[in-house]
Amino acid sequence: MIFCKLNTIFISAIFINFLQSAAYSQICLKDSLAMQAILDTNGYPDVDVHSQINVSNGRIYSINFGRLPASEILPHIGCLPSQIGDLDSLKYLEVFWQPLSYVSDSIGKLKSLKRIDFHANLLRNFPEGIKHLPSLQYLDISSNPIYSIDDNTFYELINLLSLDLSLNQFSILPVSIGNCKKLNAIYLNSCNLYSLPDELASLNIYNIDIGYNHICHPSPAIEQWLDSILIPEWEITQDCTDAAHYSPAISWLSKDFGPRGAISFQPATRFSISNPNSGLKRYDAAGRVVKSAVVRRR
Repeated sequence: MIFCKLNTIFISAIFINFLQSAAYSQICLKDSLAMQAILDTNGYPDVDVHSQINVSNGRIYSINFGRLPASEILPHIGCLPSQIGDLDSLKYLEVFWQPLSYVSDSIGKLKSLKRIDFHANLLRNFPEGIKHLPSLQYLDISSNPIYSIDDNTFYELINLLSLDLSLNQFSILPVSIGNCKKLNAIYLNSCNLYSLPDELASLNIYNIDIGYNHICHPSPAIEQWLDSILIPEWEITQDCTDAAHYSPAISWLSKDFGPRGAISFQPATRFSISNPNSGLKRYDAAGRVVKSAVVRRR
């Protein structure tokens, strides 16, 4: 067993059972305390979550609090407290279909994190700590009521490959997205965007969905960029005089991207305009090929 340095040790009868159970016997004390604090904060001090974590060499490297079969008991995670920052070997953090509304800034201490999936929660603000995770490669924070994203959000996310911000409420994509030089997949559909930053055009993106926004008059740089990467059939036809109208779907997935390329493909209707003869393939979360998508050119 690996023991880690602790500033504070809290002992209770429930916690002793937690440490002594076979499921947690190989976890270092620091990680055990952090997990217990997370469960305590959310009101589940005695729930066995060993099936939601993965351990290597005594350290927790993966946590998944997602949807489970009805026969299994899963804590409702509404908060990730400051102790989440103690799990400094964590690489994969998935908390989705939960009432999650608060993520401590200490998540920024998890410098090994490669994947975060916070889709389908109740986050109203983009978690500040995520900004400081240069190792992060996949981020899905879709289907949340996020109303704004700070200008400096993406400056340090230099290794980000896939970003899903779809189904949120923000109206401005920060220009700092231009710092994500490795980004090749971005999903922005069904937000409140009126424009796209020109910095997006400098990235080597080949998977994109910007449908159902208010983007009626993209800048010349963005229009040229879309012309260069989309199927040579795209169009903005929506009447832009009515602010309540969304622009039509502008969606594309490279047939070379392959299954499981991004964190989440869970909405089976991500592409609202389909053409089975277009020759482009897209995939659902299980890696199955579903209908192809095409958009029309004016």
